[in-house]
Formats: sequence, C-alpha cells, structure tokens
Amino acid sequence: MLKKIIEETEPEDLIWNHPKAISLNFREALRKTEGKKNPSYMLPQKTDLQIVEFDDLDFSGVTVSQNVGLLKRYFGYKRINLGPVYFFPYISGTPKDDFSNIGRLENIPLYPTLAEPQYVITGEMNGCAIIITKKDGAKTFTAWHFQSPDSVNNREKLRAFLKEYRNEIYSYLCFSDYASENNDETYNEKEREGFNYLFFNRKNHGDGNDWVAGTWELRCIPLIRTLNNPKQDDPWVGDLISFSTKNKFTRPIDFNQPLIPANETGDLIINWIISHITYDVTLRNRPMLPPLPPGVSTLPPVSIINNH
Repeated sequence: MLKKIIEETEPEDLIWNHPKAISLNFREALRKTEGKKNPSYMLPQKTDLQIVEFDDLDFSGVTVSQNVGLLKRYFGYKRINLGPVYFFPYISGTPKDDFSNIGRLENIPLYPTLAEPQYVITGEMNGCAIIITKKDGAKTFTAWHFQSPDSVNNREKLRAFLKEYRNEIYSYLCFSDYASENNDETYNEKEREGFNYLFFNRKNHGDGNDWVAGTWELRCIPLIRTLNNPKQDDPWVGDLISFSTKNKFTRPIDFNQPLIPANETGDLIINWIISHITYDVTLRNRPMLPPLPPGVSTLPPVSIINNH
C-alpha cells in the first residue's frame, strides 16, 4: 500500500518534460514579465519558482512564483508552478584556498518528504561544474557550483578541492557532459550551455517487490546560444536559446559509494576526474581523455540518455 501511495503521488519533473528550452537568465525573465527596466534579482536558498511561457519567444523563462491577478493571467504569459525549490548560486572569481567563495547549498536531505523541495537548481552553466559531497553517515548532502575549472588557475584549485573532500565526493556534472562533442562536421561553438539541476526521482529503483524511498539525480539539458536578439526595444535583450543537438540525460547519485577512495587508486581517480572535468571539448586537437584507472569501470556513475 505504501508503494502504491508513493507512486500515485510521485511529483512530475516539469522542467524535464517542458516542450521548450528554459533560460535561467532570471533578470531578463523578470524584466519581460514585470516590465521593470533594471530589476534586482537574487533568489533565496529556498523559494517557490515558476516556469513562464513566453508566447512571443521560442523558449521559456524562470521567475519566483507570484500571485498574478485575473486580468494579468488572462492577457499575460502562462505560468507553471514548480513548487518549492532549493537554489545554490554561482560566485565569480578564482576559488579561494578555503573554498569559501564557491557557490554551494548545504543540508539538502537525502530523502526529502513530499512537502520538501524536489528540485535543487543553480544558474545556467557554460564551463562550470556541479560537484556533490556528503560526509560519512550524514543524512544530508551539499551541492557545489564550481567555477569553470579551465579558467585562470581553477584547475589546481579543483585538484586541491578533490583532495580536501576525497571520500566525500559522490557525483559531478561538468562541461564535457553538456557541451557539444568535438566533431569537425557537427561541432557548434555556441553549444556550450547547460540547464543542469537535481531532481528527486521517487520511482521504485528496487527489484521485484523491493521498495526504496527514491534517488536524487543530476539532470542535464544541453542548450545552444542563438543570435542576440535584434529587437532592442524588446524586454528580452539577452541571448536567445534553444535545445542543443546533444541529448539530455540523467545521472542517478549513489550515496552508498564515494567516487574517490582514500588509497593509491584514489590518487589515480583524482587525476582522471580532473582530466574529465577540464576536458575542453572546444579544442580541435585536444589529447584523448586518459583511460580509467585499473579496476574502475565507470566514472562518474552511468548516465541514462534521453532524447528531447
């Protein structure tokens, strides 16, 4: 009976199923929906969000949920409530030695109730990485928005981060995952954006009659930047977006097994992760990604590929 109740009340991932690409340019979305010329827009760590469907653009936006009057609902844009959402920010600049200026959100529950947020969202990425950490035995985890590892000396900061948090890192999602593949026939240098987020999937992942509470998944929707909007009188003056040619995918997070063990193999894995996360797909003559360390089959966990 419990399993049946959970299945019947399982939240739908409205971001994943949305028919249009979604921009995470919060400021421009607010300008367009509210008509404000220079809005100040900072998202709280926990807030109700909504998708706003622009009927005059080929993509949608995201804003904080608002009570919209009947007249505005009738003549305005369609809004789809996502419900409560956890948000963690991007912070510009080279990571500090103590990593205090890396955008993060702590204390995210491993198994949220239906009343708690089912989403963990950050800003749009074009080189950055999401890294997931959890202390041993903890019932919560932390999501980090690591600044573009190929910028300035961020690569060495990433190495220091991986060593500092070894045995606490459970998954990540990086530029190599959401940017276009390096193929001279198909590569498009504008295909370097990603709407990357976490969703708590309550589907039964057990075998037979086994029941599990659900699994957090990193979800990736690759995006492409099109031409700048030529209509300067339009409230949306930012870049226009659409779906990339690269498939979106999900990456379930296994919180039972950290990626980096505290042994010699762990040092090899750190080197491999650094190569993967800083694997610049825009380089035409880049070296091949090094092979996985001996005894390691997959890093990070296997992705489930899905078409748009």
